[in-house]
Amino acid sequence: MSNSTTAATSTSATQTSGGCVVLTWTGPSQYPTASVGGYIMQINMWNIKSASGTAAMRYCDGVFYYEQALKDIAEANPDAWVAGYPEIWLGYKPWAGAASPNSPFPIKISDAESSNFTISVDYSVEVPDPTLPLDFAFDLWVTRSTGERSVGQGEQEIMIWLYYQQLMPAGEKVGEVRIPLVVNGSPAEAVFYVYRKEGMPWEYIAFALSKPMRSGSVYFRLADFIRAAAAYTALPNYSDMWLNDVELGSEFGSPFTTEAAFKWTLKMRWSG
Repeated sequence: MSNSTTAATSTSATQTSGGCVVLTWTGPSQYPTASVGGYIMQINMWNIKSASGTAAMRYCDGVFYYEQALKDIAEANPDAWVAGYPEIWLGYKPWAGAASPNSPFPIKISDAESSNFTISVDYSVEVPDPTLPLDFAFDLWVTRSTGERSVGQGEQEIMIWLYYQQLMPAGEKVGEVRIPLVVNGSPAEAVFYVYRKEGMPWEYIAFALSKPMRSGSVYFRLADFIRAAAAYTALPNYSDMWLNDVELGSEFGSPFTTEAAFKWTLKMRWSG
């Protein structure tokens, strides 16, 4: 599962209302985007050929809110499986060629493995239909150099799935890792299933929380996941590559999904 080169062109469609910044998706080939609160938010429907209904994201007082109710969904490329990934990101996103202000990224993998960079996210996902394929997941892109406008062979995508239903990471399960988290204020050794797939055309590694959480507060050190990815990668000279960004959003849909309604709220903080 991933973003696509079709997301490389972003179209802003922002307005302010009551001090909030609001994005509204108006149809295929539109990527409403705004820089807010040190992040970039985007309604990234990268694999939708056509659909009816509504999708909107807003930022108010440090909190991101997303809600969609789409029908008659047809995917542009069914082989890519998911329909879209409405999201926020910190850093430089290669597919969009856009960077959030004052971010610590890009950072060399060797530095990321030893950094004290931490992420805290408070979130809640609401999905009325239990059969809708969906995840709530982080997405990170690792490239050979900085400033790239796509991701390809010899490069990497890392995902961290906090919640998922009727959807699993690409590839095969290749192991399990224990990652220290703070969940709802309590320290925990969380088990993540590790999935790996070659040739998307990049290398794909995903960490799926063994007990998916639809809502909660999660705090972790990014270095723990980067070191885990380093243990499973087949890429040479991995420590010399660059971690570009940290994204968070929801992949949704499948080639057989024609309706998708869900919403989420999130507040993300970082340090280091």
